[in-house]
Amino acid sequence: MKPRALMIGFAFVLGESILEAQPVPPTSVLKTYGTNFQTLHVGAAAFHPSTDAHDYGFEPIYSGYLMNGATGATYVAPLTLPAGAQIHALCAYLSDSSEENVNVFLSKARLIPGGFDPGTDAVGFLSSSWDTGFGVVCADVVPPYTYTEVGDQDGVFLAHYLWAYLPQAAGIGGVKVIYRLQVSPPPVVATFADVPAGHLFHPFVEALAGSGITAGCGSGNYCPDQPLTRGQMAAFLSKALGLHWPY
Repeated sequence: MKPRALMIGFAFVLGESILEAQPVPPTSVLKTYGTNFQTLHVGAAAFHPSTDAHDYGFEPIYSGYLMNGATGATYVAPLTLPAGAQIHALCAYLSDSSEENVNVFLSKARLIPGGFDPGTDAVGFLSSSWDTGFGVVCADVVPPYTYTEVGDQDGVFLAHYLWAYLPQAAGIGGVKVIYRLQVSPPPVVATFADVPAGHLFHPFVEALAGSGITAGCGSGNYCPDQPLTRGQMAAFLSKALGLHWPY
């Protein structure tokens, strides 16, 4: 029999847990702005049988949980986040009455064309430690994983997914992904002469320029100390949010 744990027990790693240190808002809406911690919930209905499974039989969704059949099986669900998002922790809502652990991996696969083995790496992991029914287990992703759809520097596309092994008499209700967006690192060569590398606002100005929100004030400058007009504010906000409104 597996060692038992509290149903709300967390799987912690050495050092301060992000799950202890930061409040996480109770939302599952995917946002593409702000650098506070956010959550994305991948529900049970998103999981489908994997070719790595020992057996594909599973019962229908029961009270929000995908319940496995008579033997162990694996299931996968796709994961999509904004580019540059840092994944800090995972939480899985599980039903585990088995002596085996329920294991959940956050994985990335390199989609290499031409018949080559794409290769898959696990970048996050958690596992149940009880056999008494329903519960939730959380684990930090250490170091935080930065979500990107282009691998390394070779331009190979990356696909991300959640991979869950459900033993007999186990189920999964969903996985909560805790992440935060980050401002992109600035280029080595500055875009504007008056906001050089090392300037306090260099990373933020470069992010605006790189995303097409601003082209500066002319003559290769950004004019960081000039006041902002209401017209310029409207242009910044509209471009930054990609506002497209029906009239």
